[in-house]
Amino acid sequence: MVESQNNETDDFADFEYSDTAALSERIMYKIEDVMKMGDNTFINAISALW
Repeated sequence: MVESQNNETDDFADFEYSDTAALSERIMYKIEDVMKMGDNTFINAISALW
């Protein structure tokens, strides 16, 4: 997983909600393709679970 704190893309559906800014300020995670990860990236990802 890759952690991103500055997500400038609009990942939310267009709907009426009074606090959408709070949603975009949250940490977003992206699932990485394990088969494309290098060894160190994979080890770091697994280590982060502990």
